[in-house]
Amino acid sequence: MMQELAEFLYKKGNSIKVLTTMPQLNLIEKRTEADLPIHRVENGVNVIRAKIPFQNRKELIFKALSQILSVPVLYKTFKLNNSEKIDIIIVYSPPLPLGIIGIILKKLYDSKFLLNIQDIFPQNAIDLGIIKNKYIVYFYELLERVIYKHADKISAHTQGCKEFLNTKKYIDAKKLITISNWIDIINTNVENKNSTYNEKFSLSNKFVIVSAGIMGPSQNLTLIIDLAERIVDLKEICFLLLGNGYEADKIKDLVKKKNLKNVIINDFIVENDYKLLIKEADLGIISLNPNNKTPVYPGKTLGFMAASLPIISFLHENSDGHKLIKDSNCGYTMVPNNSEEAESLLRFVYDNRRNLKKLGNNGYNFCKLHFSKEVILLKYENILHTLMNS
Repeated sequence: MMQELAEFLYKKGNSIKVLTTMPQLNLIEKRTEADLPIHRVENGVNVIRAKIPFQNRKELIFKALSQILSVPVLYKTFKLNNSEKIDIIIVYSPPLPLGIIGIILKKLYDSKFLLNIQDIFPQNAIDLGIIKNKYIVYFYELLERVIYKHADKISAHTQGCKEFLNTKKYIDAKKLITISNWIDIINTNVENKNSTYNEKFSLSNKFVIVSAGIMGPSQNLTLIIDLAERIVDLKEICFLLLGNGYEADKIKDLVKKKNLKNVIINDFIVENDYKLLIKEADLGIISLNPNNKTPVYPGKTLGFMAASLPIISFLHENSDGHKLIKDSNCGYTMVPNNSEEAESLLRFVYDNRRNLKKLGNNGYNFCKLHFSKEVILLKYENILHTLMNS
């Protein structure tokens, strides 16, 4: 998303620099860091990359350490590869420590600083029990206060997220704005399923339920595995889980232990292949850990809607996902108290699958109207113009 924003702003006549890390090599492209220089121009955008210690380690302690170490490494790398004035700095969070880079560069170049909140950290990690030590909690909450104080604008991608941030007394409400994430609308006017993925995953004559994205504590993927075990009598249903992450091995072991033949797990795939594969699916499934109290919704929600894929979701009660799915009438959503309730909803959806195409079309039309790239990028441009002249 940042790449598309940078290229859009460049085409509008702006000089753009992107400061980022080397790609995480456990995701999609099997290339090494040596394949990418520290500084190069990509589609008119100056991209500066830094190699961060422990970046590709999965252990939580190393992830935290890597985020802290990223601050001095990114700053030093940027200083060595930039000689121009910076007018506006946009920082995506999490990782929260990147906000320190925003503060440093703001003071160094007398710039404006826009903080874009994609997930509310550390609150989400506290809710999920990932961070328990009171001293670590205090450190991150102090860091949060400092970064929010120095940001000129703080953008949230949902109204619920903005309202949640507004409850924090140390945030100036005038700083808060809402900028939705955008999504590429996927052309799904294809009647026949793609034979490549039919063969690879044996999807022929299957009712395919797909989940895609990070596999971590927040995603509550054990609920999906429980569902797969409970509906093994429905031989046509197949769960396709795409992604990787901290709990990927745990989920794979669980599937193996339960000897589930109706669950296929595959790593991330490149974007163009994903757009083809999504046409294979009949239903998108989304779940979130019920302990997560922050209101944001998973990005895959928009991805499914943009592909005309109807949704079944099991979200915590505060998630904005419920409202989005209901407002767009693109599927079914509930706060499950137990696996039995989730199973009942899934069986109902399967029994009424003749209605799914209409729900998928509803999501597509809603997404095209409210979350298209063209609409959101123009909003970004207007906000940055206002910020520049404030």
